[in-house]
Amino acid sequence: MHFMHTQRMQSVSDPTKRGGTQGVRQAKLREILEAAATVAARQHGAITRRQLVECGWGERQIERRVREGRLENVARGVYVISGTPPTWERRVVCAYLFSAGRARAAVVSHETAGAVFGFAKCHRGLPIVLTARAQDRHPHPLAVLSRVNDLLEEDVIIGPIGVPMTSPARTVLDLATRTTRVHVIEAIITDAIERGVVTVDELQARVAKSTHRAGIVTVRRVLRRVKRAELRRIRYEQRRAAVLERRALAAAQRARLKDERELLVA
Repeated sequence: MHFMHTQRMQSVSDPTKRGGTQGVRQAKLREILEAAATVAARQHGAITRRQLVECGWGERQIERRVREGRLENVARGVYVISGTPPTWERRVVCAYLFSAGRARAAVVSHETAGAVFGFAKCHRGLPIVLTARAQDRHPHPLAVLSRVNDLLEEDVIIGPIGVPMTSPARTVLDLATRTTRVHVIEAIITDAIERGVVTVDELQARVAKSTHRAGIVTVRRVLRRVKRAELRRIRYEQRRAAVLERRALAAAQRARLKDERELLVA
């Protein structure tokens, strides 16, 4: 008994074993920190409490890092890694993460999606998020909410900033139905097409599935006008290409005749 007690005391006080246990703990800590950093890097420095827990963080670890200033709590359940740039993209991601934590569906939309795509008339203001819970007892601290309306599966993509957002075609429709000014709608549609973000055919196909939405008649009219202008541009480019081709052939023929004359003279 005395021998077993002595052996047990030696094993507890053995510094090499203590060091091994501490090394395992430090390795585990590095692992969960790296996992959280990887998630946050994909989200412009933002991360949710749920994601932290999934990475292996405990509640006390989260609270301690908030107290230490390593994490900043920007909304309930949403954090940003201290030191990451406070960009507009990070604001949008935080708004989406907070909205997704409170509703079944949340999608970045309207002017915010347009600004991400670089559409004309779209500015980087307060983020706008489509959600199934647009009406809530408590105001959204990070975004303006807009209620989901006939959102199709094809309307949602993972955008350039790494979160779900409306597709270019759906974004154009959402923007077009928020204004009655035809020149604004035409500027948005024309700019989106010229940038190659969306085509007239894609817009017309999406419009065909939204016959009852406000502003669709105006969008159809603008699309017909843009389509005609596009056809005129295509015909112009085809004629121009034909003219340039004829000129090139004529120049090649003249060069060949000149070479033949020089050979005859020689």
